[in-house]
Amino acid sequence: MDIGNIIELQKQIAPELFELIEKRYNILSNIYYDQPIGRRTLANNLKIGERIVRSETIKLQEENLIEIQRHGMFLTEKGRKMVERLRELMHEVGGLSETEREIKKLLSLEQVIIVPGSIEENPTIIDSMGHAAAYYIKEILKDKMKIGVTGGGSVASVAEEMPRLNLPNVTVIPARGGMGRDAGRQANNIAAKLAEKLSASYELLHMPDDVEGEILKALIANPLIKHTLDMLKTLDVLVYGVGRADVMAEKRGLDQGKKELLKKNNAVSEAFGHYFDKKGNVIYRSSSVGISIEDFKKIPHVIAVSGGANKAEAIMTSCKIRKDLVLVTDESAAKAIIEKNK
Repeated sequence: MDIGNIIELQKQIAPELFELIEKRYNILSNIYYDQPIGRRTLANNLKIGERIVRSETIKLQEENLIEIQRHGMFLTEKGRKMVERLRELMHEVGGLSETEREIKKLLSLEQVIIVPGSIEENPTIIDSMGHAAAYYIKEILKDKMKIGVTGGGSVASVAEEMPRLNLPNVTVIPARGGMGRDAGRQANNIAAKLAEKLSASYELLHMPDDVEGEILKALIANPLIKHTLDMLKTLDVLVYGVGRADVMAEKRGLDQGKKELLKKNNAVSEAFGHYFDKKGNVIYRSSSVGISIEDFKKIPHVIAVSGGANKAEAIMTSCKIRKDLVLVTDESAAKAIIEKNK
């Protein structure tokens, strides 16, 4: 009897056992990504009672899976290993292997990686997506490769979760200029962080994300910026996030005329400064430097990292730009994608 059949049998005989395992996995994984973390914050993250968190964490402490200190809870080494093992179990329990195959077929993708849970209900799921993407990238990275990264929380989580490697001949390059005020989510900072984890070198794009006219021309003519832009045309790997067109239009501060253009042409998604309709056609490209759609289609390895049921349509649209990309997403987005394709 294979593991899938054993799990299905146990779910039928003792479903409460898997509910308990899922609850404790969620507690452990939240501590893993946010340690040190207090009980109240953990309860708020998981949307469960503080009394339940107290009871469960005491049991986890008794099993030497966590340490409870004055300034928060930490995972022990045994706890970290348990999270890794439970991650695989939850993947099987949730039937995610079958869901991955279904979405891969639906969207004609090279590979689909789904992490358990919903980023909308549990913010630390973004770290699980980053972890999954980082370990996929770790397997494909080779000497002298160039890897590009866009900005955003999902891509930032990839850099945070990347294990430390020794790849001094790899170069990390920001695929966009800066956007907004959150420094940790800027492509430049993500590139530097990822390079530090890889012991690699990195380039920077010293300019804002959205500039126009003569200013844009002058910046592109700058030798340092031109050098980085030229390197973007020879990327081996690109890691990028996917956003909803309406949300990203607000974040990027597009004027009312451009927002009306997007609405009129039914723009659904945004990725690396391009806004797409349901068929994957480019509706509008923000006036900035960075990777072009033509460059995007030539990159050998492309990894999209995005989750949340509210982004399902945007993710589907992004996957129509090219069919051989890898999608890393969460369970809620995966279920929503399947529902929209019924």
